[in-house]
Amino acid sequence: MSRVRVPKAAAPLLIYCKTNAQKRADACFGSYAELLMFAAAVGFQRYQGKPPGDRIEFFDASPDPIDLAIFKNQHLFPQLLLMGLASTGSHAIARNEEGLCALLERFATAGSQHLAQTLISSTPDSFIFTVAHMIVQQK
Repeated sequence: MSRVRVPKAAAPLLIYCKTNAQKRADACFGSYAELLMFAAAVGFQRYQGKPPGDRIEFFDASPDPIDLAIFKNQHLFPQLLLMGLASTGSHAIARNEEGLCALLERFATAGSQHLAQTLISSTPDSFIFTVAHMIVQQK
């Protein structure tokens, strides 16, 4: 089964996952998969659907890579497929699970970097409101 690695750029955001041992009381992501999908959507929007080519650093251990089945079970896979189709312009990506995982990792890294910068420029207590505002402001 294909797996999605968690980029180190997401480190400051992990406490906002309800599954994190050090989670905040105002955690707004139900799982690491939800966080990565949201970060990927942010990265997709910021890069206008063109996958960023930056070098990515991943966690060696915890959090472990996430099986693609988790994205399917949490109903996140259709969004990933749409992102892949829009980004590549080809339906071939739908049959390439490794390619979908790599694409998600690239966009999630870019989105995590932006979200981490947003977190630095706001306060941890207002981060959830900043995220909500980002969703409402989508153009």
